[in-house]
Amino acid sequence: EPFLETFNVTNELFEQNSLSIKIPYKGYSQIQIGSFLYLCGCDMNSNNYESSKTYCINTSSVPIKVKMEINSNLPHHYPTLGQINGENLLVIGGKNTIQCELYSFSLKKWRTIRSLP
Repeated sequence: EPFLETFNVTNELFEQNSLSIKIPYKGYSQIQIGSFLYLCGCDMNSNNYESSKTYCINTSSVPIKVKMEINSNLPHHYPTLGQINGENLLVIGGKNTIQCELYSFSLKKWRTIRSLP
């Protein structure tokens, strides 16, 4: 039995994979909300850092399921992550930025909010 499933955005189905799946970690931060582990960020040294990617890992499912959420509006390199009422992912700044965003889990939509002072 495979240990991991990933969500294919194109056909909106979970696909079984071996443990060799590669999730980026450089420039990413993480937060655990219930049984879900969220990774969010971007690698500022890569060629594509206009936005941040967000991964949702369901740690309670067997096999473990990994879903890539919608990219944020802004790049965040090692941001601070928080949650609001279990309904929103709060992404605060990051290296060389003071910009902040909220991701609504229910709406699956990013919203830019007031920057840090």
